[in-house]
Amino acid sequence: MQQLKIVFDRCFEAGVDIAICTDNAGLHNVRLPFEYESLLTHDIINFEQLKACQDAAFRHAFAWPHRDRPATILTELLQA
Repeated sequence: MQQLKIVFDRCFEAGVDIAICTDNAGLHNVRLPFEYESLLTHDIINFEQLKACQDAAFRHAFAWPHRDRPATILTELLQA
């Protein structure tokens, strides 16, 4: 697991997006919350980095061109 931390650290330092996902969770019985928990409890990433990974996954999954998620944009529009 410690080697994984080095990879994550280098990617974050270089500004490379990381999307944490499971490969066929039904086959391997590993769900995304467990992946998050495992990375956090083994000090591979911190909560700020987890949030960055989640944001990157959203952007790449939906080809989202904006910096903020739709909920943030809508909230800002409604509060204006």
